[in-house]
Amino acid sequence: MRIAQLYSPLWKGVLLDRPSYVLRPMSSDEGLIELSVVPGRHYLKLLFELGWPERCGVIVTVVALIVVVGGVTLELYSNNRGREKG
Repeated sequence: MRIAQLYSPLWKGVLLDRPSYVLRPMSSDEGLIELSVVPGRHYLKLLFELGWPERCGVIVTVVALIVVVGGVTLELYSNNRGREKG
């Protein structure tokens, strides 16, 4: 089976009628996803798993957002306190 989606090694396929049967996609000549499926009618779920670099990137992004929001909040709070005193 060829799927019109760019290949990445982080894709995996799961046959919903056989949950223990995990499909590991391969790259076609055009760079698309190819799956070898047993004959018959199946319901397929295509999942994109995050690897450790992607997970680290998400963690760094979330921490950076928290730091920025905390910094902006602290700056606004300190500006308001300075106006109240002056």
